[in-house]
Amino acid sequence: MSAQLVAVIIDNLITIVGGIVAILIGLRLVGPKPETNPKFDAFYEKWGKHLKWLGPFIIIFSLIQIGFYFHDNP
Repeated sequence: MSAQLVAVIIDNLITIVGGIVAILIGLRLVGPKPETNPKFDAFYEKWGKHLKWLGPFIIIFSLIQIGFYFHDNP
């Protein structure tokens, strides 16, 4: 296993974890319950709907990057 492969995998795993966290926040599975924290409610009103689609997009993009790496380096 080359050092470049390890770097690509670690880099993309960090991105995938970020996408999972975005999905969890977007679906409001993580964070305070509704109407208990007005600051988080305001954040959720503004960004919640975007995090619901942005999380899966980030994960798919990262998997595509891994696929391109394996395609270019057999």
